[in-house]
Amino acid sequence: MPLFDTTIKEQIEATKTMTLSYLGPEILLLAFPFIKNGVKSQKWAYFGNLYTLLIYLMITIVHYSFYSLGHIGTIIWPLISSWKIVQLPFIERFEYLGIAAWLIIITPNIALCIWAASRGLKEVFNWPHRQMLRLIALAVLFIALIFQSRQDIDQLNTFMSNLGLYFLYLYIPILFLITTIKRKLFK
Repeated sequence: MPLFDTTIKEQIEATKTMTLSYLGPEILLLAFPFIKNGVKSQKWAYFGNLYTLLIYLMITIVHYSFYSLGHIGTIIWPLISSWKIVQLPFIERFEYLGIAAWLIIITPNIALCIWAASRGLKEVFNWPHRQMLRLIALAVLFIALIFQSRQDIDQLNTFMSNLGLYFLYLYIPILFLITTIKRKLFK
């Protein structure tokens, strides 16, 4: 629903359901030590987040302009549905091109998440990084093969969204407080 047609509670619920779409910048917590001149390159991380936000905003504005409020609630994938409307003389199904382009966007995110998971296991349990990287990549492949139906994928998305919500709004702030207190006590 549009911003001014909803209550604060409905906006918070919508934010909760959108958590999955906004997960990712926390990988910078693991990647930051590997970035040369980390303090100077912070602006590029902010520009990257701004660029992503602007893409989401543009897609949202286009879809709210194109679909009616009642119609957008019934469509499962509004972006792919809008790609079906595009007709070009040399491409019969434009959504295939859009999905391929989206795969180019998604692949680095998947690779970063797998790397971050293996790096986290190395830091916490001191397990070999390369072996963990291979194991996690295989686990992701096998887990992806398990989910076949739309309901399974929706359940996975809901679970990951809830997990991400707790991770972003509980774990990271608590971890920040603990490290801040620990630094002040053991300075």
